[in-house]
Amino acid sequence: FVIVWVPTLAGMVPGGKPGEKDYAAFAPGQGWIFTAMMVCISIGAEVFAGMLKVMEVEQGCVGIFGVAALSMLVPIVSSDFNVVLSAFLVLEACVGASFGAMATMRSQMLPDALQASIMNIFRVPLNILVVTGARLGDILAPAHVFAVTVSWFALAAVLQVLLARLSMQRKAKMA
Repeated sequence: FVIVWVPTLAGMVPGGKPGEKDYAAFAPGQGWIFTAMMVCISIGAEVFAGMLKVMEVEQGCVGIFGVAALSMLVPIVSSDFNVVLSAFLVLEACVGASFGAMATMRSQMLPDALQASIMNIFRVPLNILVVTGARLGDILAPAHVFAVTVSWFALAAVLQVLLARLSMQRKAKMA
């Protein structure tokens, strides 16, 4: 997503050259769009705080990943600038919500003494995904990159369902 959002929006910017990535037409609003994305990350963090009041963090993450996957489907099926931009903003809100969610789950599931070591081990596969995603942006059409992103978010949602079930079972045994 980080690699393809600018070319995607530049290819559908209102007033741009039809059928082309019109970076000149897109450039004046690009900073505002980036700013809106950063604001959405902050909004997502606030949504996460409210989410914790009504559900467990593990369940909330299923929703976060599900909404993120759906938002990345939008640029595959729509070429409307405003619709795609809205989907990107929703994704950024999901990113903001996920920051707090991941930190909360880490604090609940990883022992403090081992947290740094465990996180360092998982940085390797995470970085492989990041490099793969960046490389895909160079070799695939944006729709295909978004499809891969959808599949990764969908997989995260499925794995999060399993984690939520395990967490519920663990909490039931402790009660």
